Amino acid sequence: CRFQRAWLRPNKSHAPTPCRATVAFESGHVYAIGRESLEWFAPGQRNGVIVKAPEGLSMEHSYAKFGERVLYLASENQITKIDGDKIERLPLPPQTAKKYNANIDVTDDGTLWYARDGDALFRRKTGGDWEQVAVPGAKPDVHDIVARGNRVWIAAKSSSDGVVVAWNGPKPAQVAKINLPDVGFSDFQIATTNLERPKPAAKGCNSVFALFYGITKYAGPGYDFPKTREALKGRTQFSSARFVKTKVRDQEYFGAFAKDLAQGRQLIALIAKNVEGSTPQLLCHKPHVVAELGIDLATGSSSGWTPVK
Repeated sequence: CRFQRAWLRPNKSHAPTPCRATVAFESGHVYAIGRESLEWFAPGQRNGVIVKAPEGLSMEHSYAKFGERVLYLASENQITKIDGDKIERLPLPPQTAKKYNANIDVTDDGTLWYARDGDALFRRKTGGDWEQVAVPGAKPDVHDIVARGNRVWIAAKSSSDGVVVAWNGPKPAQVAKINLPDVGFSDFQIATTNLERPKPAAKGCNSVFALFYGITKYAGPGYDFPKTREALKGRTQFSSARFVKTKVRDQEYFGAFAKDLAQGRQLIALIAKNVEGSTPQLLCHKPHVVAELGIDLATGSSSGWTPVK
């Protein structure tokens, strides 16, 4: 992708400025990141909003996604929070060594985890200050951070080996020790093969989930999707489906667990055809459920949400 706006290069030719990365959210928000600016696309929009970075702020960073559209960018000398067309520079933790790359990730509760490559590990809870966190069995020499849900994996260096430490609650636990030559530590990273986002549903999937929509902040807590219920009215063949609200980090979603792949495909086709602007997805996924919606499929009426613990 390339930015076409000439004002991004005021003292140069009008050649387009290349973007460095594109970051997409499951909610449909997309950011195209350039060297000194970014373009933000809201769900369904073909034309983005260009946001110019404040003077001295570079967009060349590692990044972490949070909620519906919040993006954190990090380098060795700055951390930036981007929410749509709003850019905010966050305070940096203290630097314990002169390093030039950075790792950042964020857990579902909003806690930021940050380390310059080969430096100490820091954590910042929502509304709090940075605190340095010791990595058991390792020096202050972190090389990778991976967060999924509220669990965090840290790859760090000990005196002679590499260690992988997991936080799943308040206390960390070492989950692996890796014997690597010193030359290998510059590329010491956690492979996330088993932690990736849900795969499309296919034959053999034992948890078929039809993801209908992301729930925006404008929908009240009791919103029961009347257009979806209207589309489902009279479709009693879906009586075995379970209509639910799920949550990933701070983002909520509405969808349905189908009894099998065939039923899931029928649900997706029905919603796509009858609910304007919808782009449902069929996933092999078992997300965290926070509430279940009672729908009388004969009439399309709703009995409301029932919280799920």
